[in-house]
Amino acid sequence: MLLGRLEEGLDRPATNAERDLMLWLCPPAAELRRLPAARGLLAMPWEDVDRAPGAEVGFLGVGEEGAVAVSVDARVYVDSADHLDLRAGVAATLAKLVAVGVRPLALQMVVHCRLPGNDAERDGLRAAVAGVSAYARAEGVATLGAELCFDPEYGDTLLVDSVAIGWCDAAAMSVPGRTPEPGDRLVAVAGRGLDRVRADLVSSGMSFLALPTSSDVPLRAAIAAIGELGLDLTPAEHDPAHPDRALERSRPDPTRSILLVIPQSRLDEVGHVAALHGALLAELGVVSAESRISVGSDLKAATVLPAVAVREPLEIPGERSEPDDSGPGDDLRLEDLPEPEDYDDALRRMLRAPNLASRQRLYERFDSFAGGATVLHPGPGGGTAALRTPMAGRVVAVATSGNPRFTAQDPYVGFCIAVCEGVRRLSTCGAVPRALVGGTSFGASHDPDVRKSAEQGLAGLRDAALAFSLPCLALTTSPAGADDHGATPVTPGLAFLGTLDGPPLTPWFKDEGDVVILLGRSRVEVAGSEFAAFLHATVDGNPPWVDFESERALNRVLASALGRGFLKSARDIGAGGLALSIVGSCCATPDGVPARGARISIDEGMRPDAWLFAESQARAVVSVSREHLAALRELADEAEVPFSQIGEVSTGVLEFGELIGLTLDELIDIWNGALAERLGGI
Repeated sequence: MLLGRLEEGLDRPATNAERDLMLWLCPPAAELRRLPAARGLLAMPWEDVDRAPGAEVGFLGVGEEGAVAVSVDARVYVDSADHLDLRAGVAATLAKLVAVGVRPLALQMVVHCRLPGNDAERDGLRAAVAGVSAYARAEGVATLGAELCFDPEYGDTLLVDSVAIGWCDAAAMSVPGRTPEPGDRLVAVAGRGLDRVRADLVSSGMSFLALPTSSDVPLRAAIAAIGELGLDLTPAEHDPAHPDRALERSRPDPTRSILLVIPQSRLDEVGHVAALHGALLAELGVVSAESRISVGSDLKAATVLPAVAVREPLEIPGERSEPDDSGPGDDLRLEDLPEPEDYDDALRRMLRAPNLASRQRLYERFDSFAGGATVLHPGPGGGTAALRTPMAGRVVAVATSGNPRFTAQDPYVGFCIAVCEGVRRLSTCGAVPRALVGGTSFGASHDPDVRKSAEQGLAGLRDAALAFSLPCLALTTSPAGADDHGATPVTPGLAFLGTLDGPPLTPWFKDEGDVVILLGRSRVEVAGSEFAAFLHATVDGNPPWVDFESERALNRVLASALGRGFLKSARDIGAGGLALSIVGSCCATPDGVPARGARISIDEGMRPDAWLFAESQARAVVSVSREHLAALRELADEAEVPFSQIGEVSTGVLEFGELIGLTLDELIDIWNGALAERLGGI
């Protein structure tokens, strides 16, 4: 497909050198960002949204004072080395913010891999966590968590999506970027003092364009930024038969470098500023008037590509425009799964599931409060964190989501579910969902089935984002480079941003006697759930039904109830179903806050295990004082959101009817210790 487009642009067969250059400049990750769904996701105009060239840094305006800035990096590690070093991806994510003049405040990560099966793998994962923690702390950046998602389908592959969040004040945002002109120079500046280099150039009044170096090919950011112009790349040595070798030698390190487009007359001045701060400058190319991408200082020996061949989007068949509206389609029948004989034991086992066990001890390995901006830790926050901005009283909430099991069943619906879950997590903490950040990883991208799945997943991401009016601030995709990793599931690693005008609503139960309410409809949807996968070792079936209108209605009820002061706590229902959401509301509390129990009834219209553990969407658990019960019911009825009074907050014990009765002490010990037990400490 790539080479066909190249030869169409050349109007002749391509030489080996031209083919090699095309493949180097258009790696699979860059290609997939240019799929129609991805381009559609990024191309839509939104109020208060801006993006840096390259699509990996975005800005969300928050009032008149400034904007939240985010950058994203997605990496696929296929090296089975004992100690994986994840710092390179983290460093690249932070460097992208620095490149556009933003001071990073916080970092959030999502890691997908198989459960470590031996001491070497466990040691490697612990070492990776320790390395990220130490690096972020040294940079003065809060780490809001590293969510771990385990699935045996990943084999030796490890997927890492990292998102950096920063703040950009209005004065910095008003600095104009240079519009590239023929004759401008493309240079790379590398070193640790990039923020000081950029600040000095701004203060000098120089017109320049700063480009974050991409996680795949840094020069792609420059190619995207120069618009209809061309670029003559001029490495020190050029072999027309092997253009990629020459470019590799001049390729800037994405973890500590930025690209600048500057006037030719200011080249020496920029070099002097860089040297003052211990940074190095390398000239990479010249902006040309002709729409071509060329390599080589002598154009007679250059390898030249038509720019249109590099920039045009791919066309992949199989795109869907909306979720299947035929209703619940779970073809895994509940009657095919044996009902637990001992529900106390079933809940204990679910609490030990690697994807459900508490991440509290993992989060404690990081410094979530570096810099002093964090106001809600992601452990007690149910996976949602909150940061205080320099604006008085304004808080930004950050949530992550991405269930690879649902995307393996159906990439389109799986990505829709990931967006719905992220939006619910923001809404249950009282935030207004404002934007999302997309990281997507998958198997060998040369495989047509993998590319089709990636396009379907990105189409689901696009359509769900439109359904909630969420702009995508930044997007990156990262395929496995090895031929034998085609089976890696198409995996979303998404982050969501929301804004609050006050403190966040917290998810833990507060006072004995408060009423526990289930908002939303529970269905017998167990396919793809942790219940089916962990307790019954089956991953067959279709993912849960997605209904955007039901999700929007639930979010409206949550926002209205919070605005009227009705809610004491709220938590979305996701992995593990209702039972695990209730456990989290009981047990996940900050230091010094007492845990509360609950007495929950069982819906007699469903088999108990489905009631407890099915993962139907568009649901949340809230608690209210009795005086607000009738008013909350009225809000739910007006929005046509199912309302069920399922229990009350108690002390010391969690009960589900007569089936389950466990003390909080036992629940907390099992839940908090399970992940460390499986990983040999964390």
